[in-house]
Amino acid sequence: MISLSSLPSPIMEPHICTILTTTTYIPGLVGLVKSLHSTFQPSPAPTLICYTTTADVTVAALESLAPHSVVPSSSVYIYNIFDVLSGRIPSSVDPSFSNDHALDDAKVFVDAPRRLLFLLPVPVCYIDLDVVVLSRDIYKLIELAAENGWGERYEVEEEDKDEKVDTNVVDIDTSKFVCYAVGNFRNKKKIFSPPPPPMGSHFNCGVTVIPLPSPPTPHSSTSFPFLPLYMASMKVISDPKWNDTEEKMLNVVLPNWKGLPIRYNLQKRAYHHAPSVWNGVVDNEEEGGVVVLHYVGGKPWNTKEELEAIDWEERDCKDVAGRYRELFDIWKYIVGEGGGGGGDREPRLVPKVPRAVEV
Repeated sequence: MISLSSLPSPIMEPHICTILTTTTYIPGLVGLVKSLHSTFQPSPAPTLICYTTTADVTVAALESLAPHSVVPSSSVYIYNIFDVLSGRIPSSVDPSFSNDHALDDAKVFVDAPRRLLFLLPVPVCYIDLDVVVLSRDIYKLIELAAENGWGERYEVEEEDKDEKVDTNVVDIDTSKFVCYAVGNFRNKKKIFSPPPPPMGSHFNCGVTVIPLPSPPTPHSSTSFPFLPLYMASMKVISDPKWNDTEEKMLNVVLPNWKGLPIRYNLQKRAYHHAPSVWNGVVDNEEEGGVVVLHYVGGKPWNTKEELEAIDWEERDCKDVAGRYRELFDIWKYIVGEGGGGGGDREPRLVPKVPRAVEV
């Protein structure tokens, strides 16, 4: 049995959510929250930060973000995701609840366990930690997530708030759930994957919006509207032959995704590998400019050695940081480290690629 009244109240209000899985991503968290703050001054977008570790250093770093150094405390809410979800699902269903909760630094969750958000009774409006938000149009994603309602859907009588969870679902149908995202950028083809029907067309989970199902689907309930998605996720990753990422798993359970404009998840690699595609997004004044810049692969806070190891597709380049310097300068400017781009360009503005042909 679970009561909706036991959930923290900010979860029941429209917000952007992210998940911190390891202390190495704390610089990314700072960049994300600061970008939201500077974009939305004086009223930052409500942001829910969930973390999967109990390490003192992580908690201290998270608490330092609010209320003093970054944003007013009224706009950032920080929770241990295991505390939020405690009692909402048996530990026998998802091994993460029994195995990873005790880890000081849950490195196994570097690929954020977004499936845990399917245990909450509200829409998913999720963004990764290796992004910066550059436009108030991010609010359109919150509105999209709330298209079938948010917390107001659960204003039911007190005696009706407790619901049983049926985890013995055999036939799982996820076709009624709608997922909005941007396709993965494909280096070799120099394109962003289009939404289905093309086979093998995958979305990037860095920005993911999943509204509440309307009407409710079989095996879902008021308290657990996304239970079929969660059970389908667990079915995939419980297969002994499964050895892939959380993102790949979400593409399996949400194959009929719908495309967002690329400007909502402009992925770093397109800057070098598809300059004409990149410039087309940056130049599209009709749509309104880049909303989210996503540092897929190497991050602005990585060392030179880390960048060379992470950005394996850049092996032809001896200076990966130099290749993406103008993009990294945007992050550094936002977090207060300054930038080395120079010139008259405002450091927050996404640059065009200064060449006319594909590499």
